[in-house]
Formats: sequence, C-alpha cells, structure tokens
Amino acid sequence: MTFPSGDGPTSRPTEIVAPPQRVERPQSSLLLDSIDGVQASFDAATAQAGVIQRDVLLAGQRVRLQFAGPSLIPAIEPAFDHLVGNYDALGTPSLTVGVWDAASTGVRPVPLPPNVSHHGENGPRYHGEHDGVVVHAGDATLNVVEAARGKALYYVPDANNVPWYQKAAPLKDVVHAWAGWHNLAFIHAAAVGHPDGGVLLAGAAGSGKSTTSLACLRAGLGYAGDDYVLVDVERAYVHSLYSSAKLEWENLDRHPRLFQAVNSRADAKAVALLSRDGPERIVSGFPLRAMLLPTVTGRDETRVVAATAGRALLGLAPSSVLQMPGQSQPALGAMTRLVERVPAFRLELGTNVSAVPDVVESVIKNLRSR
Repeated sequence: MTFPSGDGPTSRPTEIVAPPQRVERPQSSLLLDSIDGVQASFDAATAQAGVIQRDVLLAGQRVRLQFAGPSLIPAIEPAFDHLVGNYDALGTPSLTVGVWDAASTGVRPVPLPPNVSHHGENGPRYHGEHDGVVVHAGDATLNVVEAARGKALYYVPDANNVPWYQKAAPLKDVVHAWAGWHNLAFIHAAAVGHPDGGVLLAGAAGSGKSTTSLACLRAGLGYAGDDYVLVDVERAYVHSLYSSAKLEWENLDRHPRLFQAVNSRADAKAVALLSRDGPERIVSGFPLRAMLLPTVTGRDETRVVAATAGRALLGLAPSSVLQMPGQSQPALGAMTRLVERVPAFRLELGTNVSAVPDVVESVIKNLRSR
C-alpha cells in the first residue's frame, strides 16, 4: 500500500454544511454545541460518499475507523497496517473515529465558535478541553474526541494534500487524547527489542536516537516504533502504534535495501513503512526493560552508563509534552512514574556504529534475567 502523490486532480468542495443536530447535555456550552455540528457534518459526508470501516488494535483495545468514502484511506491506513484486523471478538470498539475530507465529499465542518481559533501558517489553530471533550485544530486539520461517548472525528480539507508527517503519524492528536483516558502514556521515543523485552530510545534531535534505532533494525532487533509509542506505565509495557519510520534522506540513502521511501524528496524527511518493507521486524509490544539515552561521544567504544531518573525524565518529557497539545500535567506525571520504575542508562555512542546493537542487546539480556 502506497501513499498518494498529491499530484492528482482535486475537486472543489461544494458548500454543503450539515445543520447542527443538538444533543441534550447537562452542561451545554458553545464549544459542545459546535461539536454536535461537526458530527452532523461527518454524517452528511457519509451520506454523500458512503462508509468504509477498518478496525485496528491499539494497546489491546479495538478502535474502529469509519471513512467517508475511500479518499483518506491511503493517507491513514498504511501506518496502521500491522494493527488492522478483524476484532469482532473484542466486542464494542473502545473508540470510533469518523474520518472525512471536503474535496471528495463536498462537506465542510461547521466552523468553531467565533474568537476561539486563530490562523497560523497552515490554517486555524485551537486547542480546548471541556467536560471530557477535546478539540484541536492545527495544520489544516480538525480533531474532536469525546471520552464519554467513545467517539472522535478527524477532518482535513483535501485527502490529496495531507502532509508527509501526518501520514507517518496519522490521527496523532486523537490517539493522544484517547490514550490519556485509558491510562496509557503517548510517548515520543523509539522502541526496539523482542517480544520478551525491549528498550525505549529517548532524546532530543541530534542525540543519536535515529542512528541507534537504524543500527538495531539492521542487526535484526524488533521494532515497535520510530517516533511514537503507547506505554502502559503501571505494567511497564510498550505497545506499537505506527509502522512508519521517519528518516533523514541521507540515512535512507545509506540503507537502500532496508527501506524504500513512500513520499517525495521535496518533503523534509523520508517516510518508510516497515509493514511493507519488513513486516517480520515489527513487534506489537514488549515488557519495557530500560530507557536508553543516546549520546554521540566521538570515541571509538560504545558503552552504557547508569543514569538517574531525573536525567531520564529530561530525555523523555520535553519532546513528548511539547509536541502534544493539552493534558501536559497528567502526561508528565505518567512519565515521572515510568522513569521511577524503569532503569535508565546513558548510551554513549562510539564511532563504530555496527557495535551499537550488541550493546543494546546486552542491556536487554542482562535486565531480562533479573
């Protein structure tokens, strides 16, 4: 399965805006009233284009994607390919996500209430939370998640113009909000290992995280995530989320037989799909044995040095909190609990990159036996 090039014809959406269908709630508000209208807009889109359903398994829970027509499937489903299946035995989905675009259905969502959003470089931006409802508008998308109903809505103007980074991590804001209500931490980190144990690789850009995860993949370690994973903090268990990998183009060029890009070099990074290029490398999850904080040293030898929980939190929290809107305090609390129960090490990367996977493997092996 490949992503659309974005070069195809784009139909101009007609100005169909579904009328709001009011649902009585104990505490109504302008924000909640607008959500009823967004739901009505999705319903109008499905009336125009039909409904196509896919079920994915997120952290052991059934999540249903309902597409208004086929246009957005190539932009969203590939990163979830390794999690798509028939999960009828699990009963009612934990979350149902309605997905649509205006270009193919002719339906735009009703606007957010006046004065709540402002225009950024890529469109309106807004984040709000009220009585279990999360609304996020940004990068020309609209995300609505309602905890009590187990429902969410995701809208983009044109399925042919979804940015590369949204295809690599689709429905990110929806999954983030849903995870917080299910005692799962949405973590910005890579995760490699085996079904019986693995590690998180955390750190800022340039720390060597991508170099480490690529070296581990080449050496045969399993992959649970390149950029984002879900973590059950109480069990110290990592769940795979996306099968995509984001690479600097020069890294992709160094590993031509490992990955193939599914996007254009006009994009800032290459996007690869392990569900296509190496499905045998993907692990759905594993017990978390340790956190590794890669650091480029310039020395020959790669070694691990014990790190404090505070150092681990500094390596993990800033990027995880800053990249995700809202819920910062609960997210920080979850990560604090995680670093208190999982040992952390500074992974001092040597110049001989081929030796890195053996060091990572030794950490997993030593901690697995404890």
